[in-house]
Amino acid sequence: MNYFALIIGIDQYASPDIRPLHGCVNDAKAFEQFLKGKLGVPDSQIRVLHNAQATRANILDNFNSFLIYNAIIRKEGDAIIFFFAGHGGHPPAETPKGFVETICPHDERLRINEKYIHGIPDFTFYQLFNELAAAKGNNITAIFDSCHSGGVGRDGIAVRYAPGGAKIPAYRDEGLVPETGRSMTQETPYGFAHKYMESHVLLAACHETQLARENIFDGVYRGYFSESLLRQLNTFSLEMITNRDIIHFTGSWENQHPQVEGVHKNRALFRESYPRASKAVPVFEGKEAGLFEIRMGDTSAVVIGTEFLVTDAEGGATIGRLKAQDVSFHSCVCVFTTADGPTKLGRGWKAAVSKWNHTMLKIFLSPNFDVTVAAALFPVDTSVAGSGSEGPKIYSKVEIAKDGDIELRVQKKGHLKLNFTVVALKGICADLELPETKISLTSDDISRLPVIMDSIAQFHYFLNMQSNKEPIKGVTLEMHTLQHPPELKLVAGRRVRVRKPSPNILDNQMKAEVANEDKLGFTFFNRSMLKLFPYLFYFDPTTFSIIRCYAPQSAEKVHPLPAWRGSGDPPKVGIGYSEGDEAFVFDGNPAEVGILKAFLSTENLQMDWIEQTFPLTSAKPRLMVATEAPTQAAIEDSTWDAFYAIVTMKSGF
Repeated sequence: MNYFALIIGIDQYASPDIRPLHGCVNDAKAFEQFLKGKLGVPDSQIRVLHNAQATRANILDNFNSFLIYNAIIRKEGDAIIFFFAGHGGHPPAETPKGFVETICPHDERLRINEKYIHGIPDFTFYQLFNELAAAKGNNITAIFDSCHSGGVGRDGIAVRYAPGGAKIPAYRDEGLVPETGRSMTQETPYGFAHKYMESHVLLAACHETQLARENIFDGVYRGYFSESLLRQLNTFSLEMITNRDIIHFTGSWENQHPQVEGVHKNRALFRESYPRASKAVPVFEGKEAGLFEIRMGDTSAVVIGTEFLVTDAEGGATIGRLKAQDVSFHSCVCVFTTADGPTKLGRGWKAAVSKWNHTMLKIFLSPNFDVTVAAALFPVDTSVAGSGSEGPKIYSKVEIAKDGDIELRVQKKGHLKLNFTVVALKGICADLELPETKISLTSDDISRLPVIMDSIAQFHYFLNMQSNKEPIKGVTLEMHTLQHPPELKLVAGRRVRVRKPSPNILDNQMKAEVANEDKLGFTFFNRSMLKLFPYLFYFDPTTFSIIRCYAPQSAEKVHPLPAWRGSGDPPKVGIGYSEGDEAFVFDGNPAEVGILKAFLSTENLQMDWIEQTFPLTSAKPRLMVATEAPTQAAIEDSTWDAFYAIVTMKSGF
């Protein structure tokens, strides 16, 4: 695989209205050195723009010439990286929200030939990345170390934010790239961190409402995000860590929480593949010598006997294997599997599941099933599955059809393709009488079939997972169609756009019918005496996708749903109604079904890692999801529960 990178670092700005920075060029140089040093990328495959080189026109010209129209980049197999360190902006604009997010080129706010130079807005990059994906494939990573919101730095820390700027018109950089004939079925989103980006994965220094900062590290100015990210990139094996995981290990700081977004964020870094290794998580000291704690419990599919492969801070040397001997719903207490295992925690230990000790999915293979495909799913030599190098299997084979959760058939075997039929899953899916799912693979893709089965297994497990604790009573979920466009209302002396909701459309059986273009919002109500964290996921039984609709931010410490006092309005959390959110849209065909599953917990479970997209299909999930609303969380009582709702597309539209 070849790498191609466009790297931009801007400390000096031509306009006196934009204050200089100090660490952006250093960040750009450090990223260039990472590419050359660790990945061996030649100079000819890296384009670097520093300071005065990084004008608006030059950035856009290089994006086109060096990336979109670079004949050397192959459409399949090559990785493309866009790296930017510099100021971000949040200027007014002719958009539904009234503003956009931008990056600030060197010449922003100058007038050249009487033309005002704007920042480069999010919708322009959306267009660019879509054109790049159409031309070169979607193995594209965008890294932004800048912020796009207001605020000022403290304690001498510089903030990568340039306030102000003229209003950006809605012309959307017309003519930026020639027409390619590629149909666009999705509305242009606003904001860099849009969750439904299929063209690229975004690694961003902070949330859109936060600040990206820089400071002195070892005597050199660097961005907090870039400095930490590059330390992790130089530490891990890129084949075995995902985009989501690298952001986890990069860490966060006060009012700066790095983000990862995009449909393919669970892919391996800078790759099109999905690693089978489970997510690596930190190991913590237990209450007694020889005991260790891992923050994964029964809500993460951990049971007594689950084993974890433990590695050192660099992710290379194996320390040993831990086995869960006590499991709660949010964590497990472990001991090493050998008597001579360590008794004290080492610095930076990480653990990944190497043996689940249970099966998430039982597969029945139809009679006369193709032996080549069967061998790919169930190899005779199973030592690899338990080694931790590829990750543990979470499915198994059964010999009797009624014992299986799923049946797999080879419908048709041709010279180039194998067509599979997945008989609808049992459990909730069986109750819905869903049609069978067809999967078409080329012969070269058969080795990736285990990844598909892993995805289906995880889908089946988390959809049907229920708590064995006392039910949490008094929490309800409402679903509303929303007025579009939003109306302006005066809230706390400020005019904001609010979407007016319809009456609740979920009936007593927790079922609802929606039309294809309905804008949707959700509200949790808490009439219980518990302080709770609510989570909402969408399960698509056609693509086996699990899409996070809402989850509390991991660093927050106040429950989004306080306990109800028994009188007055119950505490609530609304999703998708206000100016800061995007409404939900259910995208399906008549009679198609999707499942909303709500999880409730008295502790912050950080469950968003279960989110997945189906790895070998271009089919998009049928629910467009909202931007993550700001939430807070805390830890007190210890219980959890779950319930679900069924959404069906109306017929006759």
